[in-house]
Amino acid sequence: MEKRKIQKVGESTLSVSLPKEWLSNTGVKVGDTVYLDYGKDGSLRILSSSRPRKEEPSQYNIDCDYITDSYLLERLVVGSYMMGKDIVRIHSSKRITGEQIEEVRNMARRLVGLSILEESKNEIVLQCTIDATKLNTYSLLGRMSVIVSTMLSESLEALLQLNAELAKDVIKREEEANNVYWLITRLLLSAKTEGASDEPDPNGVLADIDTRLISKSLERVADCSESIAKIVLELREYGSTLDGNESEKMVPLEKLTKDLFQKSMDALLSGNLNKANQAINLRIKLDSELEAWTRVVALPNFRAIAIMLAMIAENSTIIASVAINNEMKKSDSFPASPQLF
Repeated sequence: MEKRKIQKVGESTLSVSLPKEWLSNTGVKVGDTVYLDYGKDGSLRILSSSRPRKEEPSQYNIDCDYITDSYLLERLVVGSYMMGKDIVRIHSSKRITGEQIEEVRNMARRLVGLSILEESKNEIVLQCTIDATKLNTYSLLGRMSVIVSTMLSESLEALLQLNAELAKDVIKREEEANNVYWLITRLLLSAKTEGASDEPDPNGVLADIDTRLISKSLERVADCSESIAKIVLELREYGSTLDGNESEKMVPLEKLTKDLFQKSMDALLSGNLNKANQAINLRIKLDSELEAWTRVVALPNFRAIAIMLAMIAENSTIIASVAINNEMKKSDSFPASPQLF
């Protein structure tokens, strides 16, 4: 990053000189008009044109001749999408196999804004048409938190009731949570992020690293909720039931887990340090309750549920910790503002 000093010109005008290299690259000369773009974070961009120059689409090439493992192609497509590539070109000197074509089509259906542009026996071209300037990662985090909150609540309800239909709904929603996570990651990692919507959240813009950490934690909570839902289906398949004693012991665990997650998200969205601290304290209580519960349960499935609840607690605590750190960046004292409490 280059530093330039502000200079005074005349009685009331301040100016800053433009770098010679930038002038050479853009072709701007004396007498030309430049355009100023104000960022909501206090930044100021100088554009040589009212319309940004159209850049060549970024591209990632995949040679199927070197792919021998199942799902590797699928993961390469996801990876290129998250890296912000505009075009993914998949080719083979022989023929793209039916299994590989299905992997590509599956991801084209799932990834937001990705579609098949061309397809032949030797080549498939994917194109992403997302306009990053119209998307905001904070809004996407809010959307993802609603999906994950619903998954968590319904998976625990399905567990208490051994409700197979509710469990199946949770499993279906996991794909939607992944799609939003991949989209958030694309916006953060893509070079286009600089031109993305810069609308801040009500309590200050989250740093990219915080947004990435939160979205990953939400994605893990979604995975754990899906795992609980799958355990419910296994219990139903083998005719297992929860007796009154087991169900009674499960209720406080279910409530603590939901409260912990909700308090963490509320703390993040409202900037309330007390709620964030309460969430972390709830994790200590939940860990203690889970440890006591695992000593008395016999079924391996129940122990697996305990592990999933512990992982949900861990990732909820990460969100609460980010909420605390984000608020502390805004002030050098506590309390910073009476209305937060």
